[in-house]
Amino acid sequence: MGFFTGSILVPNTQSPLYPPWERCNNLIISWLLNSVSQSIAQSVIYFDSATDIWNDLRERFSQGDILCIAELEEEIYAIKQGPQNVTDYFTNLKTLWEELDNYRPLSSCNCSARTYYQQDFIIRFLKGLEERFSIVHSQILLMDPLPSITKVFSMVIQQERQHLSSGLIIGKPNTLINATDSQRQASLERDRGGAPEGGGRGSSSKLCTFCGRTGHTIDVCYGKHGYPPGHPRYPGKP
Repeated sequence: MGFFTGSILVPNTQSPLYPPWERCNNLIISWLLNSVSQSIAQSVIYFDSATDIWNDLRERFSQGDILCIAELEEEIYAIKQGPQNVTDYFTNLKTLWEELDNYRPLSSCNCSARTYYQQDFIIRFLKGLEERFSIVHSQILLMDPLPSITKVFSMVIQQERQHLSSGLIIGKPNTLINATDSQRQASLERDRGGAPEGGGRGSSSKLCTFCGRTGHTIDVCYGKHGYPPGHPRYPGKP
C-alpha cells in the first residue's frame, strides 16, 4: 500500500535500496495493468511509478456519485432468487451490497448505523427469496433481535436442503416429485395387457399392432382377445 499511497519514497538511484524498490514498483505496475481493461491500461502504461498510476485511476474511477449509487440501489431492490439456488442468490446480492458500501462507507465506531445496515441487508435477502421459503422468512422476521447475516443464511440453506430431500423442485414451489407415478403407470400397463414402457426386467422389442404397446404382440393382446379368468378386468369379476 505504501507504493500506492506514495508513503514509500523513491530512493536515490545510487542507493542500494533503489534496485529492490524498482523491482517492487515494476511488479505492482504489472499487477495494476493486468487488473484493468486493455484500453485503460494503454492510457497509463507510460507512467513510471505505481503511485502515479494509482492516483490517475482513483481520480477517474472512484467517483461515488449519486447516479452510480442510484443504479446500485435499483439493482439491489430488483434482484430476486428466481432459478438460482440460495448460495448463488446470496452471493450476487452481497456483491452488490458491498459495492454500495464501498461508495457509502459507514464509520466503524457507529455501531447503531452498522446494525441497521445489516438489518436492511437481511430484509432484502429474505424479500428476494422464492415463495417456498415463506415459513423461514416469517420465522426470522419475528426474531428480536434479528440474527446475524451468516445465521440467517444458514437457516435458509437448511430449509433449502429440507425442500430438496422432500422432493421439492427448485423453481416450482407447488410441484412435488411423486415417486409412485412410474409404479402406477406400470400397473396400468399390465392391466391393459401390455408391458410397462421402458421394459424393465425381461423387456423385449415386441410391439402390438392392435394397441400399440410394447412387450407383447397382437396374438396375445388382451385388449383384442379379451381378459382371461382371474384378471382384474375379466368380465363378470366382482
